[in-house]
Amino acid sequence: MLMENLLLFFKNYSWFALILGALLEATCLPVPMELISIPVYLSNQKYSLVFFLVLISFSFIGTVIGYHIGKLFYGKFVKKSSTVKHVSEFKKMYDENLKLTIISSAFSPIPYEIYVLSGGLLQVNLKEFLIFSLISRIMRHLPQAVLVWLYGDVFIVYFKRYFTMASAIIFLILTTIIVFRIVKKKNKTEV
Repeated sequence: MLMENLLLFFKNYSWFALILGALLEATCLPVPMELISIPVYLSNQKYSLVFFLVLISFSFIGTVIGYHIGKLFYGKFVKKSSTVKHVSEFKKMYDENLKLTIISSAFSPIPYEIYVLSGGLLQVNLKEFLIFSLISRIMRHLPQAVLVWLYGDVFIVYFKRYFTMASAIIFLILTTIIVFRIVKKKNKTEV
């Protein structure tokens, strides 16, 4: 029942959900974009490639916005002693290989918005940054759109069957990671 309601929601509001999610992906989306894009693709399988193009277009716009948000806060964050270490780690990654750093964001567990905001914060070359951000988003989202376009009916069957279980597993994994990081951070501060 939940699965049918979710697919119905995405069928009715697919364009809005996809556009909003894609814009926010580069700035503050608290969940992986796939939790929005795949149900949208599944809501109308024959349009999954069109949905993909919309996602990429608005993700690109969101990346430009996120980059400029990062750039806007350059002075505040770089000068704070508590963030200097984290900023310098990202700066080192960008300096060593901007292309590889951005393209790797397609497969990294680090949220995409961290790459985007830090790119602006570190004021990396905007043109290169945008080109390789676009490549990374295509590498991440195109295979999903193509698979749904080709085999969407099969995905719907499995999606309906395992949605609740998969959601619970994802929730448990994320909760475990968050708790582990909190404990690790607390242990560091106590030492």
